[in-house]
Amino acid sequence: MTWNLINVTCQVKKFYPSVDVMRERKYVPDRSGFYIQVNKGGTYSGTSWLLVNQYAYEEGMVLTCLVEHDRQSPVVKSHTLVVVAYHKDQDISTI
Repeated sequence: MTWNLINVTCQVKKFYPSVDVMRERKYVPDRSGFYIQVNKGGTYSGTSWLLVNQYAYEEGMVLTCLVEHDRQSPVVKSHTLVVVAYHKDQDISTI
């Protein structure tokens, strides 16, 4: 089991395509997965996720979910990555 992976997930409902994951305002083309379904009325619901190695990223890195449609302003939500260090011998339940 690998404890140093973080699952960054973008969930959106009733949108028109597309949804992307960005790191430091640059597209991440190698996201881990994407699921989309068509709703009644022609809108979509979807989940896009990216597995991130927390040790490969710097403290304070900004990860962003971007939802776009040609006729609407983009919807952007960002999260600043915070990495918490712990000792190897520390019980995982205390983190």
